[in-house]
This record gives sequence, C-alpha cells and structure tokens, in this order.
Amino acid sequence: MDLSNTNSISFKPFIYSPVLKNTSLSWNTGIKLIQTEFIGTVEKPEWEYELPEWDDDSFSAHTLNFAFASEQGDYSQKLTLSTNLPPKVDQYNGTLSFGFPFITTSVSAGIKQKSIDDNDWELIPLNHNSSIKLLAGKINLSNTFKYDLEEKTPSTYNLSVNIYNFSVSYSMLYTNKYEYNETVGWKSIAEKEFQPVSINLKYNRTAEKLKFLGEKVKLSPSISTALYYDMQRPTNSYFSFAPTITFETNEFLNLSCPSSSTNTAIYAYLPDYTDF
Repeated sequence: MDLSNTNSISFKPFIYSPVLKNTSLSWNTGIKLIQTEFIGTVEKPEWEYELPEWDDDSFSAHTLNFAFASEQGDYSQKLTLSTNLPPKVDQYNGTLSFGFPFITTSVSAGIKQKSIDDNDWELIPLNHNSSIKLLAGKINLSNTFKYDLEEKTPSTYNLSVNIYNFSVSYSMLYTNKYEYNETVGWKSIAEKEFQPVSINLKYNRTAEKLKFLGEKVKLSPSISTALYYDMQRPTNSYFSFAPTITFETNEFLNLSCPSSSTNTAIYAYLPDYTDF
C-alpha cells in the first residue's frame, strides 16, 4: 500500500477584476509519504516500507506556476510560466493561449535538465493546438502539431473534423518508412521522414428510443462504422461495422445485443491502384 499527499496553494491578486481575475501564482506539491516494496516470498510474505526523503523519487511534483490571464467577453489571452522546484529536476515551461469567438489556439515549449545526474539541458518539443467550434460544438475542427526542437524536425500532426455524427481524422508522424517484400510482407526500413500515416472515417449514431406497451418496454438501436486507411501499409486498411440494439424494460433491465463485422481486405477492391 502506497500513501501520497498533494497540496496546492493559489493566490489571485486581481480576483475582483472582471478582466484579470484569472491571473494567479500557485505552488503545488505531491509527496509519496509511504512506498511499499515486496521483499518476501510466497511462503513468507514481507514488505519493506520507505519513508519520504528529499529526493526526486519521493516527490511526484513540486512546481511554482505563474499565469497572467485577461478575459473580456469571448476574447481571452493567457501566458503561463512554470518551473520545477528542488528536489525535482530543473525544468522550465511556457504556454501562450488565445481565445476568440468560436476559435481557441495555444502554443507551448520549454527546456529541462536531462536528469538529476546529468547537467546537460535539452529542449522540450514545441506543441501547437487549435480548434474551431460551430453550432454549439456540433461542428468541430481541431489540429495538433508537435515539433522536435532538438532534432529540428516535425514529429506529429493530427487533424480532425467532426460534423454531427460523422468524423474524419488525418495523421502524420516522423517515423520509419515501409517497403513491401513478397516473402515477409511489409518491412520497416531504417530511413525516417515526416510522412502521412493514416486517414480514419467514422460514423456513430444512436436513434431515438422506440417505446412499446405504454413506455414499459423501450428499444434503442445504434450503429458505429469506421473506415481506416493505412497510408504506410495499405493492405492493413479495414472497414468495421457494429450495430447494437438495447432493450430497456420498465427502467429495471437493460439488455444490449451488439454485433460487429470487420473487413480487412478492402484494399483488394482497388486492383487498379495496387500491385499486391
């Protein structure tokens, strides 16, 4: 059994200002008060109990955070700066975010010491997130981008569009390329590059409940479908179809009857675009 303790103190000097009320200075700690380790055997169980010390392992968190925030109507800006305090490994982070009508965007980066025993420093990847929401969130477009400042190359990119019950997502990664071998199939090669990896289309819908016998029995059908296209290994693409029917009896018994079907050979339907 492990026992932990967390503490947080926040100071908001402009709490009565409608514009700057979210500006704050906060201090957070997380301490592992008791850590247990099994050192016995099945025949003779025994545990060792470790009390906290002033070291990185005993502290799950020890940070100081400053946030300068302003907000007026649908417009907002926020700059957050945070740093690790001893005995945690040195780390400094910054996040800048903006909010507009229907649009939010943020960017973050930082720098940290590699380890408690290594005084070298490394850059934390740059992250960018943004989203557009329309019709009370029924239409949503969002994207995330991560750039490796140490390697000076993009590492991930994700774009998603949600329109009511339909969604499309597109992903890119800095990863190994693949080539097809007739003997072993797809084989990873050493060369890496930032490249498209997948497109995923989904449709989910739950219909309105059908009521019978004076609403004592209710029937709720739903459907979930997905079309996944692997842009690195196209033969791994698939289509899935999963309908479900749920019976509800007088708010007493819920019985779901799910089924699913997956077609893993959809690439074979495109003979003009494949040599496999």
